[in-house]
Amino acid sequence: MSVVKFEQAGQLTVYEALNGKIIKHCSLEELADTVSESIENAWFDLGLRQPAEAGNKDKDLLKIKIIAEINACFSTLTLAEVKLAIRNGTRGHYGETFGLTVIGVAKWLAAYMMHQSRAEAKLQKKRLAEPPPQPPTAAQLQQLKRQNIINAYACYRQTGQYFDVANRVYNNLDQMGLIPFTTPQKREFVQLAIRQAKEQANPLRGRNSQERAAFRKASRQLLELEQTGEINQHAAIIADAKRLALNAFFEQLAASGEELLID
Repeated sequence: MSVVKFEQAGQLTVYEALNGKIIKHCSLEELADTVSESIENAWFDLGLRQPAEAGNKDKDLLKIKIIAEINACFSTLTLAEVKLAIRNGTRGHYGETFGLTVIGVAKWLAAYMMHQSRAEAKLQKKRLAEPPPQPPTAAQLQQLKRQNIINAYACYRQTGQYFDVANRVYNNLDQMGLIPFTTPQKREFVQLAIRQAKEQANPLRGRNSQERAAFRKASRQLLELEQTGEINQHAAIIADAKRLALNAFFEQLAASGEELLID
């Protein structure tokens, strides 16, 4: 079915109609009043000839059958949705209209229930009904940090290495005072990271001219950083040094047979 925008019945939107009184919670009189009003409006909107006095019985019978159909098959709709669906049906939103019949109205209601606009309105209603998410407490954040560290070490034990994205695990361990390395040892990891960066930027590693050109460019950038003395503080080098230090710490821990104890 093609997506169309529902017209409003007065100021009534699909979302507002969805929040109306549900038919299965209504009295039969309330449903009858809604159907009667909707059928009278539809009769007029479709330009149908008003029946003579005797013919009114046929219109009344039509209303009774529509009420029964709605009560039996569409009781999860609201009264306002019935009005909106019938109004949209008379305007051809669900295909060409051929008069006003029980089957025709039932098809309008079924099409309305399956329409994307109603699905979106239901989703909006659900979102608005849900309480806003609460920010995690300090205790929850601390527990999350602990769990991330435990998961990282478990990953190292299984694979022999752990790639610490954004150095979160290293930084958390360092804040907890659990990274055992001294400042000179940390500087050694920085130097190791520099050596590895140079090795990775070696143009001889290139498999073709394009790769060799890219490696030469990276090698020149490293040389410039080294000449200016900025290489030891470069963010990428520091990040790699922390990853090396974290894996070295995990390696020591695994070799010692000790458990990773986090207070």
